[in-house]
Amino acid sequence: MNTRSFEIDNVDVNSPYYVHREEKAKQILKDVEEKGVVLIRAGFFSGKTSFVHSLRREAEKIYGDMICSFTALHFGKAVFDDFGKLVSQASGLPGSGKEMTAETFDALCLPSSTSKPCLIIIDEAQMFYSKFPEFWAEQVKVICSHAKQQFRPNARFIFLASYNPKSNGPQGAVSTPTSFASDFGAWFLAFTIEELGKILKQSGSTMFAQDVDFQPSVIEFIHTMTGGHVGINIIALQTLTDLIKQKIQEESALQSEDITGLYLSTEFRNKLMTARMRLDDLRFSPGEASKIRYILCRRDRRCTWIDAKTSPHGTFEELDALVKRCIVQKLDSKPQNDHSPVGFASPVLASIFCQRVFPVQTEGTLPFLGNDIDSFIDHVVTNFSYDILSNTLSTGAGNLVYERAMQMEFYRCAVPALGNPNSCSPDVGYRYGAGGWLDFYVNEKKQWAIELLRNNVDLCSHLERFDGRYAKIPMKAVVLLNFVELHTGNVLDLAHKIPDPELREKETRVYWTPKNGDTTIAILKLNQTPQILNFARPADAIMLEMKENMRLAFIQDG
Repeated sequence: MNTRSFEIDNVDVNSPYYVHREEKAKQILKDVEEKGVVLIRAGFFSGKTSFVHSLRREAEKIYGDMICSFTALHFGKAVFDDFGKLVSQASGLPGSGKEMTAETFDALCLPSSTSKPCLIIIDEAQMFYSKFPEFWAEQVKVICSHAKQQFRPNARFIFLASYNPKSNGPQGAVSTPTSFASDFGAWFLAFTIEELGKILKQSGSTMFAQDVDFQPSVIEFIHTMTGGHVGINIIALQTLTDLIKQKIQEESALQSEDITGLYLSTEFRNKLMTARMRLDDLRFSPGEASKIRYILCRRDRRCTWIDAKTSPHGTFEELDALVKRCIVQKLDSKPQNDHSPVGFASPVLASIFCQRVFPVQTEGTLPFLGNDIDSFIDHVVTNFSYDILSNTLSTGAGNLVYERAMQMEFYRCAVPALGNPNSCSPDVGYRYGAGGWLDFYVNEKKQWAIELLRNNVDLCSHLERFDGRYAKIPMKAVVLLNFVELHTGNVLDLAHKIPDPELREKETRVYWTPKNGDTTIAILKLNQTPQILNFARPADAIMLEMKENMRLAFIQDG
């Protein structure tokens, strides 16, 4: 049998970035034997087409020459009035495998007393969703409904499908033409740590004719950052290859922090934006953006299906649209239920979606002209948007605003205030080998470290982090922003709640948020008399105010 079935799709099985995925292929083949039809649905550049090679390699051990595989891309806008005729023409393509007539195909889709199963693999199957209604409604239904019966059709189908990233809203989402008993998502195609380690070893020996030793911690870091996403890992490995070549030319050693810093860099993110995943084409409806903001603000940037479905942030239809477009996905292999975790394919993708739904303010923010961290903090906080914070839906019990939403507002105001060449970076730590993620860090020249919390929760723990898990980060100035609901009588008592005198000397800042809707913000450092500032809220409302009964919530990511 000819095995060149997917050369036209430019998948090079000899590439150092290709790995045979035996166990996952066996899992799919077992599932299709039990259920008749399997759908694997994921976004562009998620490893679907390359996975077909692993499927065929393992399927030949079971089906022999009774395999037909092709991609819908072969047919473009060709018109067929019957799916069997399409398969008949597809089976005649070089490397497609088993040849059959339309009549042979139709017979395979009917219950039979003989048992000679035939596996049909179709890539880019979404191109057929709106066509061949009889095939989807009748033949696929018969195959699925008779899968566990004594007399069952001999046809087995594996569909691999994508989605349209330009669509937005419930009407724009690509929906399947029928329901599938087995519907695998991008989580299934993700590389395991073992597969990623194998690819790293292959790429080192192939590209540099020598083994490159990657520490387990580095492999784990790359896998965590990418979520195992195949496309992101391919770009990550290509970027890493360029870095290794540079180090060889410089005759310098590759350090772990070089790798971690690379994957946190703007350069890497820009490569992702222009890659085949089509991230630059993403568009969100207002309701979809609200759902994404809700999930981003939850702990670990994930929540349960029931929470995402019933939250007031957008509609269920808009959540369903995000799932169908593979923006949001189920994160485990168990059957979906109300407690299934949903989130994003990787932290890298989450950060990109975050920039889309929490845009940085580029107009209306005055530049920061000072040179010290005190005036910078004052400048940023007093440019917070009243409208954004008071109308946010990113709240938990008691209408508490999540810390993640406060971090987004800080970032939104800090970046345009600093301007080039300075920068404010969120979630800094691994670049310096630190044991945690510092909320914000103003570039290596200023070396300003900033951490956020609310209502004194874990205040001592936050202060200790600067001498503990954050100790490896170079810091010339430290500020802890503590957003607190305004109460009388406890302003000067705050310092006494910190038992360690040395901790009380830390440079910390407390912002007292008005509960009664006025424009007063009290700014104080520990052990100092509070400085009360009154700000007249400008017309565009770039001012920190809180509406009645709103308090600020803290979610400890550490």
